[in-house]
Amino acid sequence: MSMTSYITRMKVYMVIVDIGVYHDDCKQYEQLLQKVISGRSPKDVLVYCYGKIASGFAAKLTYEEAEKLKGKKGIFEVIEHEIYSNDVREFKR
Repeated sequence: MSMTSYITRMKVYMVIVDIGVYHDDCKQYEQLLQKVISGRSPKDVLVYCYGKIASGFAAKLTYEEAEKLKGKKGIFEVIEHEIYSNDVREFKR
């Protein structure tokens, strides 16, 4: 598979974690990501670390990588991130 094809398969996923396991620590999230990604740096994959409303992070992953995360200890949910807009021009009629 070419690198371009691989990159186009990636999406941003929001990963909700058990704060008792990960303690809102971005370094721990990077260590977790290292276990499921290949050929990329966790720092390049990690998009954002959450800590106020939810405990977790957002990361650029393939579907397969997201599925691997679902089986890890302390992971509550892995959901594909969707962007919502209130721009009425984007609504279909």
